[in-house]
Amino acid sequence: LIVGVALAPPVRTFAQDVWARWTLARVDVVNTPLSGPFTLSSSFSGGGTFGTQAEVERAGGFSLHLPSVDVLGQPQQFLLVESAVFKETVDVARLEVALRDVGATDVAVPREWDGAVLRTRVNNAVVALYGSDVTVTQSALPSLDVPVGIALSDLATAVFRASGLSPEAARAAGLAYAISPAWLLRVSAEDSAVVRRLSLRNGEAWLIGESSPDGQIREVMLMRTSASRLYVVTSTNDEQAIAVAEALP
Repeated sequence: LIVGVALAPPVRTFAQDVWARWTLARVDVVNTPLSGPFTLSSSFSGGGTFGTQAEVERAGGFSLHLPSVDVLGQPQQFLLVESAVFKETVDVARLEVALRDVGATDVAVPREWDGAVLRTRVNNAVVALYGSDVTVTQSALPSLDVPVGIALSDLATAVFRASGLSPEAARAAGLAYAISPAWLLRVSAEDSAVVRRLSLRNGEAWLIGESSPDGQIREVMLMRTSASRLYVVTSTNDEQAIAVAEALP
């Protein structure tokens, strides 16, 4: 999330070539329309497939935290992604539409924000595959790069306001985001996602899943952070995903 001060064009060009970096120590969810105020793109590079934990630990440069064998058994395979970069490009026109749709006339959107790019980077992510149903992914905490001169609290406030929060709640959420940026998971009322915030024995987590026609949750993704790592657990049911997440440090 970003919101910029009104920069003259030469300054804006310079500012978006110089980056400030934050560590994303938490995960959060924001409700946005499917079109959203950002154009999203991602890229992945490096890594490979490994047959043993020792091999992938040597390649990734860190020791894995995995559930005990009585929870899931042994992983059948490991994948390493050396670099994953997720880019979000601000689209001022779409942000203005989203604000109008919720009747938010209290937020000004400077034209200078248009085209500003935020980069979330994950380095050396390791995926442990347990058959065809469960994966456990972990990495160091992601980083967020924001062009210098962009006021993170302002853009965060605008995006939270566009999601339907009141002016006061949006300002509070924007300030909290700027103080402690989160990896924001965007969901929309237009899709069929089931979203739950969980209090696990080892911390807060977000569970996002698809619901079947009979109301059962399937294809679950659970995300949480520790003091030093990001964990993502995928499973075919929510109970298993929670059990696996709670078996991690």
